[in-house]
Amino acid sequence: MPLAIRIDDRLIHGQVVMAWVPTMHLEAVVVVDDDFASVVPWRRIVTPLMPPGVVFEAVPMAHAREAAERHLNDRSILLVRDVSQAVQLLERLGGRHQITLGNSHAAHDRTTLTAAVHLSLDELDALQGLADEGQTVRLQTLPSDRPLDLGELRRRYRLAHPD
Repeated sequence: MPLAIRIDDRLIHGQVVMAWVPTMHLEAVVVVDDDFASVVPWRRIVTPLMPPGVVFEAVPMAHAREAAERHLNDRSILLVRDVSQAVQLLERLGGRHQITLGNSHAAHDRTTLTAAVHLSLDELDALQGLADEGQTVRLQTLPSDRPLDLGELRRRYRLAHPD
């Protein structure tokens, strides 16, 4: 069963809890991030904010496969911080999954593709590699936004770098 994987440098936040959880009818939200998983107070803060019946879990990358297997029969989403974490996660999981870019902050080596998503050429190439392996990749910040495919993201990148 394909898993929903969201790339969002904010990891867990209001848009996930208030928009994505109800829209996708999620039963589990799993943050896969070594730093986040190591901070116990964050887990204590986030867990009570989840809607009733929604399980929240934070795991380091080393335990991502086990967490995914626990939630294979749930409607779940796995949250990672960036493209490189998504690549690592998919190497551990195997199979085909749905990758959604939600938010990635601006940086000197990144190009603005939407108001919320900024990617470097290396990150775009890594996403293309995932797509070439059979992964579904799209950009969608909010459930109400029209999803953008990789072709559109590359077109926007080329417009910003015409030479």
